[in-house]
Amino acid sequence: MAKNGKNRNISVLAAVVVGILVLIAAYFIFSKDLGPMASPSPSPTPLASKTYRNDHFEFNYPALLQLTEKGSVITLKHEVPFDHQDPCDFKGDAPRLSTVTDFNASLQLFDRNLEGTVDAKQPFLKNDILLNGQMKTNGLAEPYQAGMLRGFVVNTGAEGCGIETYYFPVETGRTLVVERRYSPDRTQLITYYEQVLALPGIITPEEEMRIFREVLSSVDFKDAAVLNDMKVKVFFANERIKPIETCQEVVAVERVIPKTEKVAEAALTELFKGPTAEEKEQGYISEFPANSRVKSIRIINGEARADFSGATDSGGGSCAMAMRVQQIRQTLLQFPTVKTVILSVEGKTEPIFQP
Repeated sequence: MAKNGKNRNISVLAAVVVGILVLIAAYFIFSKDLGPMASPSPSPTPLASKTYRNDHFEFNYPALLQLTEKGSVITLKHEVPFDHQDPCDFKGDAPRLSTVTDFNASLQLFDRNLEGTVDAKQPFLKNDILLNGQMKTNGLAEPYQAGMLRGFVVNTGAEGCGIETYYFPVETGRTLVVERRYSPDRTQLITYYEQVLALPGIITPEEEMRIFREVLSSVDFKDAAVLNDMKVKVFFANERIKPIETCQEVVAVERVIPKTEKVAEAALTELFKGPTAEEKEQGYISEFPANSRVKSIRIINGEARADFSGATDSGGGSCAMAMRVQQIRQTLLQFPTVKTVILSVEGKTEPIFQP
């Protein structure tokens, strides 16, 4: 029995040794086939960049993009050679393309407020994406932010072809519009997309979006306050500029105020502050008592309903009262969302602003 046990132990030991030798042999065989262990991929080399500047703003962009200017439109574009049929030619009668455009974006500063800019760029969508001059987030327009830019993006297109239009209000009466055009050449919507992605120098869709966002994030306006402040007009009388004949003659002056969604109320508040000392020397006068105050204002379907404190129509003759009404009306009518004005004092529409 002892002898049999000893033989059994020797057999087990031999089996273990053989197993270890097999594992060692397998390691050397497979490690030779697999080659040396791969080193971690190096981080992508940062792209060389350039800076674009004009009288209003500046931004950085990769040197591999071609920048062109036509009027007020600045375009950034990149193409690689590749003969193919235009995938966005749904009629089938367009000539073949000799390049694939993998980056195509433009920037343009409009001297219009948001509503006026949308009316100029996409009038067919105006009623769908705007409400009382403000963008509606209803699926057609979505909030978007990049760096100091805050606004909305509207996507229009079909079957991988289309345009993303970005609206960034930068101050009262000015809006930066950015457009990014895209096509399905580099997506699985096209049968030859793998061939396109293998082209030397091609920008992948992921890289395109990274570059696009970095460009927008670098936008910087020359006037740092332009994104935080806004300009409004208030109206005073000035006989040196416009002689008073009908008690309706008022002249606009500009005010810079902190950006606010209650811009109409803020403008009226500025109006009640009256002319500055310098403006008084220039002949500007206001007919409002010092304690005049706007209590509420609502703008619905183009109609502005403004209610004022009792002090606002206290004192003054018939000409002074008519001038106050005109000052209020013109201050409110400067806004595109206001077409008509209805005034009240302490909730009453009659009789008000009477001597």
